[in-house]
Amino acid sequence: MKTLPLFVCMLLSLAEAFIQTPIPPSSLKNYFRDTDGDSRMDEVQITFLGSLSPETLAEIDSLTVSWVNSIGHPILFKALSHDLQIDPASAKTLLYRLPEPVNTLQGLTSLRSAQFPFSYGKVHLYAAGGKPVEIQMQDAIPPAVLTAVLTSSETLFDTLALFFTEGISETPLSPCPLEFKPFGEKTVHELCPGSLEWLSENHARLTIHRKVSHSLHPGDSLRLLPQMFKDSLKNAAIAVTPFIAVTGTTPFLIHTVSKAEFTASAAHKSLPVFQFFVTPIDSEVPNIQEMGISLAVRGAALEKAIQNQIKSAAIDPAKIKFSISFQAFTNLGGYAAQTHFDISCTDKRFSSQGKGDCLRQAQKLFLRWNLMSAEKRAVATGIYIVKYSVAILYDGNVIFHREPPPQTWGVQHR
Repeated sequence: MKTLPLFVCMLLSLAEAFIQTPIPPSSLKNYFRDTDGDSRMDEVQITFLGSLSPETLAEIDSLTVSWVNSIGHPILFKALSHDLQIDPASAKTLLYRLPEPVNTLQGLTSLRSAQFPFSYGKVHLYAAGGKPVEIQMQDAIPPAVLTAVLTSSETLFDTLALFFTEGISETPLSPCPLEFKPFGEKTVHELCPGSLEWLSENHARLTIHRKVSHSLHPGDSLRLLPQMFKDSLKNAAIAVTPFIAVTGTTPFLIHTVSKAEFTASAAHKSLPVFQFFVTPIDSEVPNIQEMGISLAVRGAALEKAIQNQIKSAAIDPAKIKFSISFQAFTNLGGYAAQTHFDISCTDKRFSSQGKGDCLRQAQKLFLRWNLMSAEKRAVATGIYIVKYSVAILYDGNVIFHREPPPQTWGVQHR
């Protein structure tokens, strides 16, 4: 019988002993993960050279994981063998899910950050009665948008600044790499920038055309579409990535409803065609029983936005004015009603104590259409085309302006 060389026999014996007792971890396919896309590390995955079983799992004493907690301090997680589980999809893979609620820093999606003077992203495996083994870990956490800042202008294009949680190595191939939800709505729309410019590896500047069918506003929320904006390790956004709020210099949020029901009663007929109200910021106007344009005016945010726009810290409320224009037409283009309304920041309706000041607190301005024609007749059930514009003026000059594309509103008699 032919025998193997002595050195080959020795290598095979060493390899067999190494793999069996205990099964060692691989130096590959060991990852930090974010399973729900919220930019928090929440799971550790370790791959072994052989298949695991409840018996081999019992040979593990514990596992430690170093990371950064939600306030930016170092944190050490210790998992005992009963905290670990074998991946149902692969018997060679061990999973450790961090305890709920996950107390890791949101927005930390890589193993390197100059933000912290200490090291993190270390995993040590302790076998029963053995020495700790440091696992060679990799980052499998997808990058995400950290902040999104929209700056309005008087041109047809606004500027959207995206700051990512880490450096991006690949520009998306799709012309529409993001999606967004308008403030207070559930409908999702794609976001297709006119241009994209990288200012640094984690900072991009996009131009957004305002006069599209659905335009982006501060207060809306957005997220990356799956497989867009990959990091250097080819990690990309996943389908469950949450939406994040868009901030910006536009100091008001516009809200409308697309359908309303009403009863043409005697009380309704006594109302004017249009009414204007200043309401609390949390009031739900308009709603299913009324139509109109609601502006959420955010006191301190309004003041700051005007300061930034006119390049002055001194703001005179008496020089601030809100202007709203409204037109409604039938679906065949016939004229229904229109109005134009101006209100000064110092109007007494902005205060319950006499002299008003729109900068004191956040409030809503609500221009309500009482679903009448200009002749004060209740409009018929049907579809109406609505055009409106909103502006803020300072000392007679327009400093903020929004004019969305025409909208279709449905009216239903009860």
